Amino acid sequence: MGKMRILRAIVLISLPLLAVRTPVHAQRAASTADDGAKRRAVQLAAVRAVMRQPHRDTLAATCVSLAGPAGTTRRVEPDSAFLAALQAPGHGPVVPLGRCPPTYEIGERVGPNPPPRPPGALDPYHVAIRRLTLLRGGRARVQVWEDRGAGTTRYACTATPAAGTWSATCRVTYIAIF
Repeated sequence: MGKMRILRAIVLISLPLLAVRTPVHAQRAASTADDGAKRRAVQLAAVRAVMRQPHRDTLAATCVSLAGPAGTTRRVEPDSAFLAALQAPGHGPVVPLGRCPPTYEIGERVGPNPPPRPPGALDPYHVAIRRLTLLRGGRARVQVWEDRGAGTTRYACTATPAAGTWSATCRVTYIAIF
């Protein structure tokens, strides 16, 4: 009889603990979904900020790759809705990195005997979100690399929520021309 009472006490104590864990797990799943939407909005704001830089040739194509899921180094291609949100009238096409037009500026990217540049062809911009960190206080920090021809520019962007969307400001941290 004494053993039975001890067993009941253990069951009664452990049941409330299980009940507490379930809502926390549900909150964590909702938080992960919210983080995914937030990461997407932050990446969109950062790419837009880079595309607005004054040195850019607006008629050149922009090829985009994004940071993969949090905690990974994998990059992913954006979907068509993301790319459409970046497209601006009077600007070159915005495409995923896998559909990027050729670069003619340096032989390393197109092989030792690159084809001649067609008349009017512009080297595309390769814009890659390299790292995204969600910060406390609702802000985010984004590292963006932009390559074009024989040059590369790296940016440190800060994104903040504003009026139901995100906006980013970027500063140049590195420029190289090879």
